[in-house]
Amino acid sequence: MHAAAARAGPAARRGRRRLDRGPGPRAGPGPATRARERGPAAAEGAAAARWQEPGGRDTRSHGGVAVEVRVDRETGALSVLRAAVVADTGRVVNSVAHRGQLEGGFVCGLSQTLIEDLCVEDGTVTTASLGDYKIASGADVPPLDVRTLPPHPTTGDLPLSVGELVNVGVAPAVANAVADATCAWVRALPITPERVLAALQATQGDTKGDRPPIVTSRCR
Repeated sequence: MHAAAARAGPAARRGRRRLDRGPGPRAGPGPATRARERGPAAAEGAAAARWQEPGGRDTRSHGGVAVEVRVDRETGALSVLRAAVVADTGRVVNSVAHRGQLEGGFVCGLSQTLIEDLCVEDGTVTTASLGDYKIASGADVPPLDVRTLPPHPTTGDLPLSVGELVNVGVAPAVANAVADATCAWVRALPITPERVLAALQATQGDTKGDRPPIVTSRCR
């Protein structure tokens, strides 16, 4: 352990110098230095650190998620009827692995959105096994349409990352679909029937007579 720590220290310092100076002995200021010089960031993420220079290749992947849901306004029960993911990941090298990453990412995101709930009581995790911490299975996955955009001219033939690309888009897509169907916003995960029902009850002007008991979001 002491030997590993001794090796980790110099490696961390080299990484810090690379961020401050940029790679290579003749490189200019690194992204960390450029970000500090700019002061409060005027933009987020890659734009704030100027990872991509104007006119250069766009090396970022992009993805989108859309879902259609059905909500029971009496109980808060939620069903995802169908879903679609769209990926802009440059040139696809292996179509089977590429699709697998998108499908797997969607399933992971859906599991986090609707099922997974890490419970902590008095500083102790109480959902300590898969008997208590539930995850999605194949039976929970709705029909999924996967589409890949052709490479953008700014990307050229460059393959871009696709691993876990659409995971984070599932939760906002489901929450937006629930709001589209019910006018109620759920702002915590997982989106359980209890939370949907609480959001419905908290919606001002919401009455049972306003809309049918079973409502479906509009899939655009």
